[in-house]
Amino acid sequence: MTDLLSYELNDSIATITLDDGKVNILSPQMLSDINGALDRAEADNAIVVLAGRPGVFSAGFDLKLLRAGGDEAL
Repeated sequence: MTDLLSYELNDSIATITLDDGKVNILSPQMLSDINGALDRAEADNAIVVLAGRPGVFSAGFDLKLLRAGGDEAL
């Protein structure tokens, strides 16, 4: 679906897998992509499984962005 996550639909189950190649930080782009995938799952009338690639779910919000402040940190 995007460079940050994938979307797979099987038997009305949508699996959204986070994979930014690192620790799946929740950046504004990742959050936007997750929202887009959730909208797609809603349109598909699917149950959602949110996962990370093997060994990593998410390290949480992007701390570099948070420390920098500004609108994106809010």
